[in-house]
Amino acid sequence: MDARERFAAARRIFLAAGEHEGEERSAFLARECAGDEALLREVRALLEAERRADPRMDQPALASLLGLGNDSRAAGPETIGEFKILGV
Repeated sequence: MDARERFAAARRIFLAAGEHEGEERSAFLARECAGDEALLREVRALLEAERRADPRMDQPALASLLGLGNDSRAAGPETIGEFKILGV
């Protein structure tokens, strides 16, 4: 398997693994990686990185900084320091 195929396989397995938890996820990973230990390590590393990721990274930057949550339409301050907020 070349690097491009390995990346595609790791990505596919990583995305699908989100639908499984616990022992079911472990069995899914073992089945999908089919004995390829390097691929299994790569997918597990991706899953661990996702688990440890800051949930604020899923929000627009300004909304996150302003503590507005996921609703970027929420009213925020009109200014930040000397800067006037014109829109989101």
